[in-house]
Amino acid sequence: MKDLLLLIGVTLAKRCNKRQKRIFYSQIVPFFEKFKYRVELQESEGRFNQTTNVLIGDIKKARNVVVCPYDTPTTTLLPYRYYPFNLESNLRQDYTGLAINFFIYLLVGGLLFFSLNYFSGTYPVLKTINTVLLVAVLIFGYLLLDGTPNPVNFNKNSASVALLAALAEKKAHTKDTCFILLDKNATGSTGLRLLTREARLKNKLFVYLDCLAFGEKIACVHSQESEQDAQKLQECLRDLNLLDKAITGERVKGTYLQYFPRMIHICAGSIDKDKNFVVLNTRSKKDFQVDVARLEKIRDGLLLFLEG
Repeated sequence: MKDLLLLIGVTLAKRCNKRQKRIFYSQIVPFFEKFKYRVELQESEGRFNQTTNVLIGDIKKARNVVVCPYDTPTTTLLPYRYYPFNLESNLRQDYTGLAINFFIYLLVGGLLFFSLNYFSGTYPVLKTINTVLLVAVLIFGYLLLDGTPNPVNFNKNSASVALLAALAEKKAHTKDTCFILLDKNATGSTGLRLLTREARLKNKLFVYLDCLAFGEKIACVHSQESEQDAQKLQECLRDLNLLDKAITGERVKGTYLQYFPRMIHICAGSIDKDKNFVVLNTRSKKDFQVDVARLEKIRDGLLLFLEG
């Protein structure tokens, strides 16, 4: 497990832009092919906003599907609180962060524009300097609005990718489980939406691995259709004392459970003062903690669950 954490969380730690993702594919595809898995890339049709899911194993024959995001999030200026079972709260934070970045860009650009107009007539040499600075601000604005890859991302989400790889390694001799790495799902649900187009995945049980590197408690949230499966998973992970929660009705629309009828979503975090399940320190330099021993227990429990 430690070797996989080193590979995914250090060597291939940044998986945010196209170049970084291509490097990731060049390493991770041969890893799975080494264990005789078939690896497919499911790509969206958009040319300028490409989404690429990595499908591993016999998608048609598998009964169980283990999924997790592989893309890494951008750094945020404000402290970010990730709510795994309340997508609307996450979206509000994303919009707030984007608005702040846009305001900073306008402020810097406005000051430079004022300087260019005010001083260039009196001091001609400043016109050239300000033009160079203007180009620099345009580049700065693009990077600011596009986002800077978070340099440390063990909880969100290198540990989950490493866990999925460890499960695939142990399950290489069977065809009852396939594995999927989701693109653009670290801060949204684009990867899952793309996955719903795959007809071979209908009526299968999904296990969604979220932030599992560190956290006070582990929550097991599932749809009503997955009640019996969730009970079996909790039995396999009984030493970890999972928090069980079934989500039904309209509340399903605010979670990842909305995309597939049979899904179990497991995530580590804590309970805030408003009794919401929250994950702290993601999308920041503080996302470096990993409870390796507990992660190995989760791996062993999931293997037992998938065998059943």
